[in-house]
Amino acid sequence: MPSAFVDHLVKPLALSHPPSPTIPSTPPAYALNSPDSATKEQLQFLLAGLNEPLSASLVQDTVGSLTQLERRPGISTLGADPENIALKEAIVSKLLIGLYAEGIDGCLSQAADAETEAEWWADIERSRLSVVWYLLQMDPVFSITKLPIELTRQECHFKRKELEKIRDQRAEALGYLAGMRGELTQAIKAPESFQSFVNSIAYIVQGDIQKAFPPVDIHAGPSQEPLQEILHLSTAVFSKQRATHKHLLDSRQLLRPSRLTLIWPKLLLLPPLFIFALRSAYSSRATLRELASDAKATAEGFIRGWLLDPLKDVLKTVRAGGEGSIIIQKEAIAANLASLERMSLSLAKDHLNYTPEQLVSLSSQVKVGDLTPVLQVYEEDIKRPLKSAITGTLLRSVFIQVQKAKVDIDQTLAGIDKLLKSQELTFAFVGVAPAFGVLYLLGGSLVTLWGGGKEGQYGGKGKISGVWSAMRRTERLLISQPRAHRHNRGKEEDEQHASSISPLTAGLLLISVARLRTYAETHLPLRSRLREGFLEDVGDLANPDLGRTDKMRVVERMWRCWGEPLGWGQIASDNVSVR
Repeated sequence: MPSAFVDHLVKPLALSHPPSPTIPSTPPAYALNSPDSATKEQLQFLLAGLNEPLSASLVQDTVGSLTQLERRPGISTLGADPENIALKEAIVSKLLIGLYAEGIDGCLSQAADAETEAEWWADIERSRLSVVWYLLQMDPVFSITKLPIELTRQECHFKRKELEKIRDQRAEALGYLAGMRGELTQAIKAPESFQSFVNSIAYIVQGDIQKAFPPVDIHAGPSQEPLQEILHLSTAVFSKQRATHKHLLDSRQLLRPSRLTLIWPKLLLLPPLFIFALRSAYSSRATLRELASDAKATAEGFIRGWLLDPLKDVLKTVRAGGEGSIIIQKEAIAANLASLERMSLSLAKDHLNYTPEQLVSLSSQVKVGDLTPVLQVYEEDIKRPLKSAITGTLLRSVFIQVQKAKVDIDQTLAGIDKLLKSQELTFAFVGVAPAFGVLYLLGGSLVTLWGGGKEGQYGGKGKISGVWSAMRRTERLLISQPRAHRHNRGKEEDEQHASSISPLTAGLLLISVARLRTYAETHLPLRSRLREGFLEDVGDLANPDLGRTDKMRVVERMWRCWGEPLGWGQIASDNVSVR
């Protein structure tokens, strides 16, 4: 069953295959009330069944049913009725497109599996600790006498190289198949090229590229029945190739060891460690209870003293709406000002003999801070300080100035109080901000721990690192793809070759593009600009109609548009293994 990536790659072919022969609007006379109407219905049923993903059993059942219809005695309209001809050609076309997709999917999945295994061996080879752990998993006795670390590393290196060779072989076949879209359309239009196309697919899938494109005169003989060719390709060629590929990996022991082999040291060590931990916890139960009690008290104190109480203060501040005072009360300011007014009026009445009108005017002056009459009395008194001190006027003037200074200080504090009140809500939030910061860090740690410590935004660093590696390899393949010698080539041929992509490079590109599409469909948010734009660029990379130069521009656009949102700039500096 082809994967979603292959369906996306081949879907345009299924939607744009050549139209069926024109069916007359008025059926011929012999077709009216014909017993072959049941045949037409069966053909339509077979055609509708091919809308499902193609499988070997579906191909076999469809070919068998269609063969029985052709061989049914007493029925002649299958070869004479234009509508039956159109239905049969549509069925054959869908079968051929489905098998073409199955061949691409087989090569793609085998190449991707080989690459995944090669990456696993590369991760083991890259770390000395991983090599020692792998050696312990495979042979614990041998690893404790001699520790042949370098020999084990060479084994990992050899298996990685062999898997990369297999990957390149399947990738080259994948590149050839992907480049045969034009031949597929020609095989659907021209029955004489049908067998040549099917044979080419068979040879490519089996790895015999030289026989896949023979000279034209080799197929000059009569062609076999298309249905039998399709059945042979599905049941014999594809099945045999899958078995051969599996046997190749198993016989050379290139696959990673079984899961039981990889985890047996953990299964052996974890139970004793668990029992030891339980015994240690039981023997230290008093200390653990004390630690739990301290942790509970600390948590309660933090929540109550640093979170709930500051939040209550914030709510009180919001509810009060800036009313009240922080440093000094308004009543105290008014009392001191009234006292200064009475002292000034008393001095003016006793020593300056002010009339009631003058006292009212002086009262207004004192309220705005103007003590000119009092200061004039003081200026006269300091000319005769001893006499003024004895009569008492000098002391009264001094005390009035002291009261004036007290009033000025109160008014200054009132201004500061007003400023503080305007920022009271800010101070309240500043007080509770550290608690929120601690809760944010603790909550993020718990979420990461609950999710296994691997998942994060857009799949986490591991998945993003794999995408970064696929993007880098895509650009590297487009830059350093294999090129033929340039002698005996003109300028036009040279430019055309520079823009073309070799089958091996095309296959390796499709492996990377399949990884990019799988990542986008799995980890990027649905119905987002990031996902839709990323998938559009991935579709451009998979488009065989675009040359090397055009795809280089697509890669540059992807680095420019998605590098910052996906955090590719930090991947190279992070020590994250690619999976």
